[in-house]
Amino acid sequence: MKKIGYLLGAALLFLNFSCSDDNDLSLKPVPDNSVALTNAFSNLSFSRPLDLQSPADGTDRIFVAEQG
Repeated sequence: MKKIGYLLGAALLFLNFSCSDDNDLSLKPVPDNSVALTNAFSNLSFSRPLDLQSPADGTDRIFVAEQG
């Protein structure tokens, strides 16, 4: 039982030190002009979309699951 406690303690210490980089924790707001919305598919509309997926196979396909 002591071995599990030591292992768990070592894992927590490792996570604490590996996730405590000050540069990663500093959040900065996104500038207003850095994001733009574009209607890429003006001929498509969805009334009840549930999910949007794009396979990572280089084909640039998009799949939309819609509730009927």
